[in-house]
Amino acid sequence: MFFATWSIAHSEVPASASAVKMPPVHPQAAEKVPARGVQKSNMTAQTRKLVQPPKYNITANSDFIVFGEASTLVPKGAILHVPNRFRANIDRAPRSGLKIWNQFLSTNRGRLMPLEITRDQALGVAPIEKERLEAACRTGRIVVAVMHGNPTSVNLPTPQAAAGDSTTKS
Repeated sequence: MFFATWSIAHSEVPASASAVKMPPVHPQAAEKVPARGVQKSNMTAQTRKLVQPPKYNITANSDFIVFGEASTLVPKGAILHVPNRFRANIDRAPRSGLKIWNQFLSTNRGRLMPLEITRDQALGVAPIEKERLEAACRTGRIVVAVMHGNPTSVNLPTPQAAAGDSTTKS
């Protein structure tokens, strides 16, 4: 009984009511959106700049830590301390086979010291505790800032605040 009532009620709906109507488009909005299939040669110079993605060079934005035949990359600003004996192991380009951070860390655990930091410390909002940083520097290993186990850049404090702390880049 219910099925019969439902089918009769819906069969009486006119076909024009079931069509979805799109709202009208503002004329200025239609002019700003390029049509599909538009060639780049038809675009203006300003529009071409908007279409091209920004160029990112991973080697320019990274430091490489090299030990023997293996190397890994970390973002610039992630290395907080390098002892004098390991200065030659920090490079601007890879010299050998590239490994991911976790593999490289497990192989070189005696040379690298990951220092877990918070998001606020990475952004420079909250300072890294001076005692933790000094203790990490005293280990004699390369100190790398990590967040959730992965290397991350650290925004250092302003020069006025950094004047009292000389342990970050020794």
